[in-house]
Amino acid sequence: ALRSLFNGAGFKAAMQADIQGWLRNHFIMNVAMEIEVLRSGSFKAAAASREALVNMSHSVREMIPILKAKGSRPDAQTKLLSLFPPKLFGFIMGNLVFSPKGMPYAVVEHNHYQVGASVKEMIAEAKKRGINAPRLFAAESLIAK
Repeated sequence: ALRSLFNGAGFKAAMQADIQGWLRNHFIMNVAMEIEVLRSGSFKAAAASREALVNMSHSVREMIPILKAKGSRPDAQTKLLSLFPPKLFGFIMGNLVFSPKGMPYAVVEHNHYQVGASVKEMIAEAKKRGINAPRLFAAESLIAK
């Protein structure tokens, strides 16, 4: 009924077969971005930094074992990210996704969300499961107490 409602309003509704897995995959992407925001000081600075975008790729790769340990598989976006060399990922993100002329950049440019809670949660999960995640653990000291 809900899909019909959206379709009737002109939206194309897609159903996720594994919504928990979909959320977990997006969560690790968000944590990777938050780590770079903690390092650089703002969403705008992270989005504008090729180094931060390259580091995001490394962080996502490091968190894939946590994703798997929680019972989820990497989705297409996470798999693709883990296959691309990090420098290529940084180039693509910097020139296409976070181009200063694009909408995603404009959105993050004005994002002042307090980061750190998601990073703490992922650190706790990695420690609980005995997964070594040095990039993730290093971000802990950057979180405001």
